[in-house]
Amino acid sequence: MTVTYQREDIVTLWPELRILIAPHWKEYGTRQDIFSLDVDEDAYNSLHEQRKLLTMTARNDNALVGYHVHALRRHPHRRAIASSDSAFYVAPMAGAMRAIVCRSLLRASIRELREIGVEMIVIRSKEDHPIDRLLVAEGFSLVEKSFLLVPGE
Repeated sequence: MTVTYQREDIVTLWPELRILIAPHWKEYGTRQDIFSLDVDEDAYNSLHEQRKLLTMTARNDNALVGYHVHALRRHPHRRAIASSDSAFYVAPMAGAMRAIVCRSLLRASIRELREIGVEMIVIRSKEDHPIDRLLVAEGFSLVEKSFLLVPGE
């Protein structure tokens, strides 16, 4: 097993991404009782064209096995370049490999974000599938929690 980590162009990555998005949604999708899977590829492509998106991938023998997508923006309170993760997924693997690839993909993302000048990295940890320990081990600190309201529900 040879896993590599690299930055890729999301515009050309969609055919491979679509294969992993459905199992990602099934395993981790928020409020599947009211939301359906409806990825706005045009929005991601637009962010990419504006240079406001970073897409990191994990490949095992060239097959896509994971991705970590970050939206980039200037933070309005600190005038710093900030990233917020939009999607983080590694396909199921035998034994501890999934955790190893997840950690390595996160580290590759952090390195690339630093290299392009990002000064603040925000990564979400789902309440029902937390990655808090991984994030803390990589130097992140808990700064706030997010809540969801679906008006009209």
